[in-house]
Amino acid sequence: MDSSNGTQNESEPKRAPITVRRRHALELRMKGLTFAAIARQVGYESPSGAFRAVRVALHSNGTVAASDIRELHMARLDVLLGAVWDAACRGEVKAINSVLRVLDRQAKLLGLNLPPQPENPPEELPVKAYINFPMDDI
Repeated sequence: MDSSNGTQNESEPKRAPITVRRRHALELRMKGLTFAAIARQVGYESPSGAFRAVRVALHSNGTVAASDIRELHMARLDVLLGAVWDAACRGEVKAINSVLRVLDRQAKLLGLNLPPQPENPPEELPVKAYINFPMDDI
C-alpha cells in the first residue's frame, strides 16, 4: 500500500470481484448457458458484456485443456441422449435417429470411429502416419 495516496489499495478490492465474476461467467458458459442468461445471472448489462468476460477469463487462464472440453461435450451429449432414450426404446423413429446421431457424435469425440492402430507399425511408414488420422468430420 502506498500510504501517500492510497490508490493501489483502492483499486485492488475492485479487481477481485471482477475476476470472481469473470470466473463465474466462464463456469456458467462451460455448463452451456447462453451469454444472455450469463449476463442476467452474473449481473452484466448485456450479453456482449458476458461474452467479453468469458473471453477474458479464458485467456487469463491460458488455454482450456482439450480433455476438459471433451468432457464437457460428453456430458452435454449424455444429457441429450437421456432426453430421447425412452422414446427411442418405445420405437419412435425420430427419437431413434436422434439417439444414433448422438451416439455417432460421441464415438467421433472419443475417436472410436478411427481404424485400429497396429502395435508394431511397418518401419517404412513414419509413426505419425498412424497417429495423425484425418479429423475433418468431427
